[in-house]
Amino acid sequence: MSDDKLITNRWNEEVKAGESNKQFPILGPKSKRQLLFISRTEYAFQPLPVLLVPVTRRVQNVIKRQTYKGFKVDLNFGTAGGMQSDFVLVECLDPVFVNHFLVLADELAEKLDNEENSIEVVKTTIQNWLQFFKNQNNFLDDSELTGLYGELKFLLEMIQSKGPSRELLDSWQGPNGDSWDFLIQFTQRKTLAEVKTTVRPKSSISIHGVNQLEPKKDFRCLLNVRFVDRVITKDASPYFKSVPELIEDICQLLDKAPGGSLRSSLVEILQAVGMFEEHYDEYRTKRYKVVQSLWHEIDETFPALSRSKIPEHILSRVDRLQYEFSVAGISVSDAPF
Repeated sequence: MSDDKLITNRWNEEVKAGESNKQFPILGPKSKRQLLFISRTEYAFQPLPVLLVPVTRRVQNVIKRQTYKGFKVDLNFGTAGGMQSDFVLVECLDPVFVNHFLVLADELAEKLDNEENSIEVVKTTIQNWLQFFKNQNNFLDDSELTGLYGELKFLLEMIQSKGPSRELLDSWQGPNGDSWDFLIQFTQRKTLAEVKTTVRPKSSISIHGVNQLEPKKDFRCLLNVRFVDRVITKDASPYFKSVPELIEDICQLLDKAPGGSLRSSLVEILQAVGMFEEHYDEYRTKRYKVVQSLWHEIDETFPALSRSKIPEHILSRVDRLQYEFSVAGISVSDAPF
Protein backbone atom coordinates (compact mmCIF):
# COMPACT_ATOMS: atom_id res chain seq x y z
CA MET A 1 0.00 0.00 0.00
CA SER A 2 1.37 3.41 -0.97
CA ASP A 3 2.10 5.56 2.08
CA ASP A 4 1.09 8.74 0.25
CA LYS A 5 -2.44 7.43 -0.35
CA LEU A 6 -3.32 6.06 3.07
CA ILE A 7 -6.93 7.22 3.02
CA THR A 8 -7.68 6.56 -0.65
CA ASN A 9 -6.37 2.99 -0.47
CA ARG A 10 -8.17 2.19 2.78
CA TRP A 11 -11.38 3.77 1.53
CA ASN A 12 -11.35 1.76 -1.68
CA GLU A 13 -10.79 -1.43 0.33
CA GLU A 14 -13.72 -0.78 2.66
CA VAL A 15 -16.08 0.28 -0.14
CA LYS A 16 -15.20 -2.84 -2.10
CA ALA A 17 -15.85 -4.94 1.01
CA GLY A 18 -19.18 -3.21 1.53
CA GLU A 19 -18.34 -2.13 5.08
CA SER A 20 -20.58 0.52 6.62
CA ASN A 21 -21.20 2.18 10.00
CA LYS A 22 -17.70 1.28 11.18
CA GLN A 23 -14.70 3.42 12.09
CA PHE A 24 -11.34 2.37 10.76
CA PRO A 25 -8.10 3.74 12.27
CA ILE A 26 -5.39 5.17 10.04
CA LEU A 27 -1.86 4.67 11.42
CA GLY A 28 1.03 6.90 10.40
CA PRO A 29 3.83 4.96 8.67
CA LYS A 30 6.45 7.29 10.18
CA SER A 31 5.11 8.20 13.60
CA LYS A 32 3.23 4.91 14.13
CA ARG A 33 0.56 7.06 15.77
CA GLN A 34 -3.17 6.71 15.28
CA LEU A 35 -3.67 9.75 13.04
CA LEU A 36 -7.39 9.67 12.46
CA PHE A 37 -10.38 7.45 11.78
CA ILE A 38 -12.40 7.04 8.61
CA SER A 39 -16.03 5.99 8.46
CA ARG A 40 -18.83 6.42 5.94
CA THR A 41 -22.28 7.80 5.44
CA GLU A 42 -24.49 7.32 2.41
CA TYR A 43 -26.31 9.61 0.02
CA ALA A 44 -28.58 8.10 -2.63
CA PHE A 45 -26.87 4.71 -2.13
CA GLN A 46 -23.45 6.27 -2.73
CA PRO A 47 -20.96 5.78 0.15
CA LEU A 48 -19.41 9.03 1.35
CA PRO A 49 -16.27 9.31 3.52
CA VAL A 50 -16.09 10.98 6.93
CA LEU A 51 -12.84 11.74 8.76
CA LEU A 52 -12.59 11.94 12.54
CA VAL A 53 -9.37 13.65 13.63
CA PRO A 54 -8.61 13.48 17.38
CA VAL A 55 -7.29 16.75 18.81
CA THR A 56 -5.71 17.42 22.17
CA ARG A 57 -7.89 20.25 23.45
CA ARG A 58 -11.10 22.17 22.87
CA VAL A 59 -10.99 23.76 19.44
CA GLN A 60 -14.11 25.97 19.27
CA ASN A 61 -12.01 29.13 18.94
CA VAL A 62 -9.46 27.59 16.56
CA ILE A 63 -11.45 25.63 13.98
CA LYS A 64 -14.74 27.05 12.76
CA ARG A 65 -17.78 24.96 11.88
CA GLN A 66 -18.41 25.50 8.21
CA THR A 67 -19.89 23.99 5.08
CA TYR A 68 -18.81 24.69 1.53
CA LYS A 69 -20.04 22.87 -1.54
CA GLY A 70 -19.20 19.20 -0.93
CA PHE A 71 -17.38 19.60 2.40
CA LYS A 72 -18.51 20.00 5.98
CA VAL A 73 -16.32 20.68 9.01
CA ASP A 74 -17.72 20.18 12.50
CA LEU A 75 -16.56 19.63 16.07
CA ASN A 76 -17.56 16.85 18.41
CA PHE A 77 -16.61 15.02 21.57
CA GLY A 78 -16.92 11.26 21.63
CA THR A 79 -15.26 7.89 21.28
CA ALA A 80 -13.67 6.30 18.22
CA GLY A 81 -11.61 3.12 18.25
CA GLY A 82 -11.73 3.11 22.05
CA MET A 83 -10.28 6.63 22.15
CA GLN A 84 -12.27 9.31 23.95
CA SER A 85 -11.36 12.73 22.66
CA ASP A 86 -12.37 15.95 20.98
CA PHE A 87 -12.68 15.30 17.28
CA VAL A 88 -12.72 17.44 14.20
CA LEU A 89 -15.16 15.88 11.74
CA VAL A 90 -14.47 16.47 8.06
CA GLU A 91 -17.34 15.10 6.02
CA CYS A 92 -17.96 14.69 2.30
CA LEU A 93 -21.54 15.68 1.43
CA ASP A 94 -21.72 15.02 -2.29
CA PRO A 95 -20.67 11.98 -4.38
CA VAL A 96 -19.27 14.37 -7.00
CA PHE A 97 -16.57 15.47 -4.54
CA VAL A 98 -15.44 12.07 -3.24
CA ASN A 99 -12.18 12.04 -5.23
CA HIS A 100 -11.36 15.62 -4.22
CA PHE A 101 -12.14 14.72 -0.62
CA LEU A 102 -9.83 11.70 -0.66
CA VAL A 103 -6.97 13.84 -1.98
CA LEU A 104 -7.59 16.24 0.91
CA ALA A 105 -7.67 13.33 3.34
CA ASP A 106 -4.35 11.93 2.09
CA GLU A 107 -2.73 15.35 2.36
CA LEU A 108 -4.09 15.72 5.88
CA ALA A 109 -2.87 12.26 6.94
CA GLU A 110 0.62 12.92 5.57
CA LYS A 111 0.94 16.20 7.46
CA LEU A 112 -0.42 14.69 10.68
CA ASP A 113 2.17 11.94 10.40
CA ASN A 114 4.96 14.52 10.31
CA GLU A 115 3.67 17.04 12.87
CA GLU A 116 2.32 16.76 16.41
CA ASN A 117 0.10 19.86 16.37
CA SER A 118 -3.02 18.30 14.90
CA ILE A 119 -5.18 21.37 15.49
CA GLU A 120 -3.03 23.66 13.38
CA VAL A 121 -2.52 21.01 10.71
CA VAL A 122 -6.24 20.43 10.36
CA LYS A 123 -7.00 24.15 10.38
CA THR A 124 -4.45 25.21 7.77
CA THR A 125 -5.05 22.24 5.46
CA ILE A 126 -8.82 22.66 5.41
CA GLN A 127 -8.64 26.43 5.00
CA ASN A 128 -6.24 26.07 2.08
CA TRP A 129 -8.58 23.62 0.36
CA LEU A 130 -11.68 25.72 0.95
CA GLN A 131 -9.89 28.74 -0.48
CA PHE A 132 -8.83 26.70 -3.48
CA PHE A 133 -12.43 25.80 -4.29
CA LYS A 134 -13.62 29.36 -3.76
CA ASN A 135 -11.01 30.58 -6.24
CA GLN A 136 -12.29 28.31 -9.01
CA ASN A 137 -14.99 30.90 -9.83
CA ASN A 138 -17.62 28.21 -10.07
CA PHE A 139 -20.98 29.81 -10.82
CA LEU A 140 -24.28 28.25 -9.85
CA ASP A 141 -26.01 26.68 -12.83
CA ASP A 142 -29.62 27.48 -13.75
CA SER A 143 -31.03 24.58 -11.75
CA GLU A 144 -29.03 25.48 -8.63
CA LEU A 145 -29.93 29.17 -8.90
CA THR A 146 -33.63 28.36 -9.32
CA GLY A 147 -33.55 26.04 -6.31
CA LEU A 148 -31.78 28.67 -4.22
CA TYR A 149 -34.39 31.26 -5.21
CA GLY A 150 -37.17 28.99 -3.93
CA GLU A 151 -35.47 28.33 -0.59
CA LEU A 152 -34.63 32.01 -0.07
CA LYS A 153 -38.19 33.00 -0.94
CA PHE A 154 -39.50 30.61 1.70
CA LEU A 155 -36.97 31.93 4.23
CA LEU A 156 -38.12 35.49 3.46
CA GLU A 157 -41.76 34.54 3.96
CA MET A 158 -40.98 32.99 7.37
CA ILE A 159 -39.08 36.10 8.50
CA GLN A 160 -41.86 38.38 7.27
CA SER A 161 -44.38 36.27 9.21
CA LYS A 162 -42.48 35.72 12.46
CA GLY A 163 -39.84 38.44 12.51
CA PRO A 164 -36.06 38.08 12.15
CA SER A 165 -34.31 35.78 14.62
CA ARG A 166 -31.37 33.42 14.93
CA GLU A 167 -33.80 30.52 15.32
CA LEU A 168 -35.42 31.22 11.95
CA LEU A 169 -32.11 31.61 10.16
CA ASP A 170 -30.81 28.39 11.71
CA SER A 171 -33.95 26.57 10.55
CA TRP A 172 -32.45 26.60 7.03
CA GLN A 173 -30.73 23.21 7.16
CA GLY A 174 -30.19 22.45 3.48
CA PRO A 175 -26.78 24.20 3.24
CA ASN A 176 -25.56 21.98 6.09
CA GLY A 177 -26.10 18.88 3.98
CA ASP A 178 -29.29 17.76 5.73
CA SER A 179 -31.80 15.73 3.73
CA TRP A 180 -34.57 18.30 4.43
CA ASP A 181 -34.23 22.00 3.59
CA PHE A 182 -35.88 23.43 6.71
CA LEU A 183 -36.43 22.36 10.31
CA ILE A 184 -39.26 24.55 11.61
CA GLN A 185 -39.64 24.57 15.39
CA PHE A 186 -42.00 27.50 16.00
CA THR A 187 -45.03 25.51 14.81
CA GLN A 188 -47.23 23.47 17.16
CA ARG A 189 -45.56 20.33 15.84
CA LYS A 190 -41.95 20.24 14.69
CA THR A 191 -41.96 20.39 10.91
CA LEU A 192 -39.50 19.36 8.21
CA ALA A 193 -39.95 21.11 4.88
CA GLU A 194 -38.44 20.34 1.49
CA VAL A 195 -38.73 23.20 -1.03
CA LYS A 196 -38.66 22.33 -4.73
CA THR A 197 -38.78 25.03 -7.40
CA THR A 198 -39.34 24.49 -11.10
CA VAL A 199 -39.52 26.93 -14.02
CA ARG A 200 -42.69 26.68 -16.09
CA PRO A 201 -43.70 25.05 -18.38
CA LYS A 202 -41.87 22.17 -16.67
CA SER A 203 -44.30 20.57 -14.23
CA SER A 204 -42.09 17.96 -12.56
CA ILE A 205 -39.46 18.25 -9.83
CA SER A 206 -36.14 16.43 -9.40
CA ILE A 207 -35.73 14.09 -6.43
CA HIS A 208 -32.24 13.03 -5.38
CA GLY A 209 -32.11 9.66 -3.65
CA VAL A 210 -34.52 7.84 -1.36
CA ASN A 211 -33.69 9.92 1.71
CA GLN A 212 -34.86 13.26 0.35
CA LEU A 213 -38.57 12.60 0.90
CA GLU A 214 -38.23 9.95 3.59
CA PRO A 215 -40.79 10.76 6.33
CA LYS A 216 -39.38 11.04 9.84
CA LYS A 217 -41.07 9.90 13.01
CA ASP A 218 -42.42 12.63 15.33
CA PHE A 219 -42.16 15.29 12.61
CA ARG A 220 -44.70 16.77 10.28
CA CYS A 221 -43.03 16.40 6.88
CA LEU A 222 -44.00 18.74 4.05
CA LEU A 223 -43.07 19.17 0.42
CA ASN A 224 -43.43 22.70 -0.97
CA VAL A 225 -43.48 22.83 -4.78
CA ARG A 226 -43.07 26.30 -6.30
CA PHE A 227 -43.82 26.93 -9.95
CA VAL A 228 -42.07 30.06 -11.18
CA ASP A 229 -41.81 32.17 -14.30
CA ARG A 230 -38.37 33.46 -15.25
CA VAL A 231 -37.26 36.36 -17.42
CA ILE A 232 -33.77 37.29 -18.56
CA THR A 233 -33.37 41.06 -18.36
CA LYS A 234 -31.11 43.71 -16.86
CA ASP A 235 -34.09 45.92 -16.05
CA ALA A 236 -35.54 45.93 -12.57
CA SER A 237 -39.14 44.79 -12.27
CA PRO A 238 -41.81 45.16 -9.56
CA TYR A 239 -42.96 41.61 -10.32
CA PHE A 240 -39.75 39.65 -10.95
CA LYS A 241 -36.77 39.48 -8.60
CA SER A 242 -33.26 38.15 -8.98
CA VAL A 243 -31.58 36.07 -6.29
CA PRO A 244 -29.24 38.95 -5.27
CA GLU A 245 -32.28 41.24 -4.86
CA LEU A 246 -34.00 38.61 -2.76
CA ILE A 247 -30.88 38.26 -0.61
CA GLU A 248 -30.84 42.02 0.01
CA ASP A 249 -34.53 41.95 1.02
CA ILE A 250 -33.73 39.26 3.60
CA CYS A 251 -30.61 41.09 4.81
CA GLN A 252 -32.59 44.28 5.44
CA LEU A 253 -34.92 42.31 7.73
CA LEU A 254 -32.01 40.50 9.41
CA ASP A 255 -30.43 43.88 10.18
CA LYS A 256 -33.37 44.46 12.53
CA ALA A 257 -32.97 41.19 14.47
CA PRO A 258 -33.01 41.46 18.28
CA GLY A 259 -29.46 41.40 19.57
CA GLY A 260 -27.90 42.69 16.37
CA SER A 261 -27.77 42.13 12.64
CA LEU A 262 -27.63 38.58 11.27
CA ARG A 263 -26.57 39.70 7.80
CA SER A 264 -23.06 38.23 8.09
CA SER A 265 -24.49 34.88 9.20
CA LEU A 266 -26.64 34.70 6.07
CA VAL A 267 -23.61 35.56 3.92
CA GLU A 268 -21.71 32.62 5.46
CA ILE A 269 -24.60 30.26 4.74
CA LEU A 270 -24.78 31.46 1.14
CA GLN A 271 -21.05 30.93 0.68
CA ALA A 272 -21.57 27.34 1.82
CA VAL A 273 -23.73 26.73 -1.26
CA GLY A 274 -21.39 28.59 -3.61
CA MET A 275 -23.19 31.94 -3.68
CA PHE A 276 -20.53 34.69 -3.51
CA GLU A 277 -21.04 38.45 -3.70
CA GLU A 278 -18.44 38.81 -6.45
CA HIS A 279 -20.75 36.76 -8.70
CA TYR A 280 -23.96 38.70 -8.00
CA ASP A 281 -23.80 40.72 -11.23
CA GLU A 282 -23.84 37.47 -13.19
CA TYR A 283 -27.12 36.47 -11.50
CA ARG A 284 -28.96 39.83 -11.60
CA THR A 285 -30.28 39.29 -15.13
CA LYS A 286 -32.16 36.12 -14.13
CA ARG A 287 -35.38 37.18 -12.44
CA TYR A 288 -38.15 35.00 -11.01
CA LYS A 289 -41.77 35.26 -9.94
CA VAL A 290 -43.67 32.59 -7.99
CA VAL A 291 -46.85 31.71 -9.89
CA GLN A 292 -48.08 28.87 -7.69
CA SER A 293 -46.98 27.37 -4.38
CA LEU A 294 -48.37 24.00 -3.31
CA TRP A 295 -47.87 22.16 -0.03
CA HIS A 296 -48.06 18.37 0.25
CA GLU A 297 -48.00 16.21 3.37
CA ILE A 298 -45.28 13.55 3.22
CA ASP A 299 -46.13 10.28 4.94
CA GLU A 300 -45.92 6.58 4.11
CA THR A 301 -48.79 6.93 1.62
CA PHE A 302 -47.12 9.68 -0.41
CA PRO A 303 -46.28 8.31 -3.89
CA ALA A 304 -42.53 8.86 -3.85
CA LEU A 305 -39.65 6.39 -3.54
CA SER A 306 -38.33 5.81 -0.02
CA ARG A 307 -36.28 3.21 1.81
CA SER A 308 -39.37 1.65 3.36
CA LYS A 309 -40.84 1.00 -0.11
CA ILE A 310 -37.81 -0.55 -1.81
CA PRO A 311 -36.56 -4.06 -0.89
CA GLU A 312 -33.09 -4.11 0.65
CA HIS A 313 -31.71 -6.47 -2.01
CA ILE A 314 -32.51 -3.80 -4.60
CA LEU A 315 -31.24 -0.89 -2.49
CA SER A 316 -27.91 -2.60 -1.98
CA ARG A 317 -27.31 -2.81 -5.75
CA VAL A 318 -28.31 0.72 -6.71
CA ASP A 319 -25.43 3.17 -6.93
CA ARG A 320 -27.18 6.51 -7.45
CA LEU A 321 -30.83 7.41 -7.78
CA GLN A 322 -32.37 10.56 -9.24
CA TYR A 323 -35.81 10.82 -10.73
CA GLU A 324 -38.40 13.31 -11.94
CA PHE A 325 -41.60 13.49 -9.94
CA SER A 326 -44.96 15.09 -10.79
CA VAL A 327 -47.30 16.31 -8.03
CA ALA A 328 -50.25 16.68 -10.42
CA GLY A 329 -53.39 15.24 -8.86
CA ILE A 330 -51.87 14.81 -5.40
CA SER A 331 -53.90 16.29 -2.56
CA VAL A 332 -52.60 19.54 -1.12
CA SER A 333 -52.05 20.47 2.51
CA ASP A 334 -51.93 23.63 4.60
CA ALA A 335 -48.78 25.73 4.77
CA PRO A 336 -46.84 25.37 8.06
CA PHE A 337 -47.54 29.01 9.10
